[in-house]
Amino acid sequence: MESPLTKHTPRPLLGLTMQYLPQVATKLIDFSVFSGFFRTVTGIKISGSEFLEAGDRIHVLERHMNCREGISRKDDTLPDRFLKEGREEDLHKRTVPLEKMLDKYYKLRGYDTNGIPTVDTLKKLGIQI
Repeated sequence: MESPLTKHTPRPLLGLTMQYLPQVATKLIDFSVFSGFFRTVTGIKISGSEFLEAGDRIHVLERHMNCREGISRKDDTLPDRFLKEGREEDLHKRTVPLEKMLDKYYKLRGYDTNGIPTVDTLKKLGIQI
């Protein structure tokens, strides 16, 4: 069953919202609230931007370690229903363009085309390999 929000929102508007929401939301979220929670629990004082950078560092380090153990682009996938079937509500039965999405995501994260964090990305975040 389709949600009322997607059912009654014009498709072009919904598409633009989904495309740009992450960039806009990141700028609107006050990460100092989360760093305040962190300080309350740990006693360590960090700024909102330091909190966000720590999250990036954790994510990239985890990805680097997984890649070292053999994880690669082939493992970054979605269920077949997203890749082959298409939505019944969609007249064109479009599927998720996963390869294009992965290319863009890897570029934004600072990974190479196989999904491995680049040396520059690791250095920028202070991760020594």
